[in-house]
Amino acid sequence: MRFAHRIVIALTAFAAFGTAQANMALSSTVVEFVDGERLKDVTIVNRGQDVLYIDTTTSEIVNPESDEPDARVLTDPRTAGLLVTPRRMVIKPGQQKVLRMAIRKPAGEVDQIYRVAVTPKLGKPKLGDEQDAVTTALKVLIGYEVLVMVRPDNFEPDVTIKRSGQALSMTNSGNTNLLVRSVRQCRAPGEGCVEVGANRLYAGESWSLDLPMNTPVEVHQSVGLKNFVETY
Repeated sequence: MRFAHRIVIALTAFAAFGTAQANMALSSTVVEFVDGERLKDVTIVNRGQDVLYIDTTTSEIVNPESDEPDARVLTDPRTAGLLVTPRRMVIKPGQQKVLRMAIRKPAGEVDQIYRVAVTPKLGKPKLGDEQDAVTTALKVLIGYEVLVMVRPDNFEPDVTIKRSGQALSMTNSGNTNLLVRSVRQCRAPGEGCVEVGANRLYAGESWSLDLPMNTPVEVHQSVGLKNFVETY
């Protein structure tokens, strides 16, 4: 599965000033712009006991349907298709702040895909003359990567699903992505069920997987707020 919701791990050495762990929560990790929308907000909440120093990095994903998508970090706000502000923020314990996302160019013929890495840090490492006083205390902080998509006008996936024995293949010939939430197969109706796989199928992407059994398979799919199931 390419470019699924990925967890960002920040490893940082800090002075030994405590063992409290960060607890950051986001209101959403998937943001969709449709019908000419230009602004969206994501709320970041600090549920921990330490001050969080948040960094954000925005990348445009070129050719997300390919085996090797190109993630291009956006560093110039004058030319970036997606502007995320603020780039850095400080969130105190129990506090929440808003990350604003603004689309800078109109929708295209297919999806525009971006990723926003939201990375938390705890405290500040001591530098200079105090460097010798720093002990190696490794802080493992869990961050998030927000998927941002700008859907085209009149967006519609066009997915062809084929099955041959225990092989299942899907091809999206439409102009927008579709989330395959689950490929589910059971030994008998409602018994011995297994989750075979899941994927976000971008426009122009094909995906194949092997099935463990010869029984019917359910493909659970979503486009925006629409959910549906097909059986093969």
